[in-house]
Amino acid sequence: MKRYVVTDKYAEEKSLCSLHPENLHGYEPLNRSVYNLKVLQSTYNFMDQGHYRPVTCIPRQKVAILIPYRNREKGLLTLLNNVLPRIHRQQIEFGIYVVEQIGGELFNKGVLFNAAFKYAMAEYTYDCVVLHDVDIISEDDRNFFTCGYHPRHLAVKVEQFNYTIPYADFFGGISNMPANIFEQINGFSNQYEDWGLEDDDLYRRLTVAHGLKIERPLANVSTCASVHHSRPHKHDKKGKLLDRCNIYINRPRGWAFDGLSTSQYIVEKTENKRLFKHILISLNTTKLRKDFVTRSRFEDYDSLPPVASWNGNTEMCYWALKLSNEKNDQSVEDLVQKSVNVPSHRRICIP
Repeated sequence: MKRYVVTDKYAEEKSLCSLHPENLHGYEPLNRSVYNLKVLQSTYNFMDQGHYRPVTCIPRQKVAILIPYRNREKGLLTLLNNVLPRIHRQQIEFGIYVVEQIGGELFNKGVLFNAAFKYAMAEYTYDCVVLHDVDIISEDDRNFFTCGYHPRHLAVKVEQFNYTIPYADFFGGISNMPANIFEQINGFSNQYEDWGLEDDDLYRRLTVAHGLKIERPLANVSTCASVHHSRPHKHDKKGKLLDRCNIYINRPRGWAFDGLSTSQYIVEKTENKRLFKHILISLNTTKLRKDFVTRSRFEDYDSLPPVASWNGNTEMCYWALKLSNEKNDQSVEDLVQKSVNVPSHRRICIP
């Protein structure tokens, strides 16, 4: 696989890029105009095969922006049209990786993030990774994509939540972390199919399993717009949601054998577009689940790394259940309790 080799005989004459560039615009409302890819490629011609490096200064970090994707062309075009000029002004070196799931399997955002991370790191040695949903877009270029010492949640005030955080541990939308931390926590879980809780599981891997601190930018620079879209299929069915809650609540140490190290997928095709690397993958979710069940049954739990702390907080499941499109004949509390009380012989998770 091709790796970028940066050669610049004038590098010694340049200074480091500014931590606070003077050309930042601050808050700008989302531009919802949708232009086709050809127009965007002409507009943002500073990009080369999904990659950009400042030419007037030495960038302080190399940032990989990972975007999981399926059936969201309008959202992707809107994201590119808004994000590219903002991060260009931030004077960072970055690459954009759009990983698309093809085939009829349920969408699995965790596997897509893991696949994009592996592809990006094989291509180039990045310092920082940005985990970016396709339908959440930052509206302020002072919300920097560069990483600090700790993981950062960048989507603090999101339009679809009335510019508030739906719950204290919310970690969805846009986040970033040093690449070595993503490897340390074993990336995303591969077990959350369709929608919901994969970001909360990532938050728990960071805070509970590894005792890491989560940082957030100031509220006045972290507003994010939402790109609305119709869903091609029903989601959040009660049974599936309960299954995900069961995985989430009962598996505090599952990160050790479920994640980046155990992701399974097939790279069907890669394309070097001007604005991004396009990676098309397929996966077999049934095999993923069966292999996880096998590993969990034969895992030596005593040998697993201990968790930093764990109090069995179910707040995320309460929130996810409340968002269900189904009309539930039980209360949210009953549904969560039902998820927690799955008989041990039916659990596929570590108790």
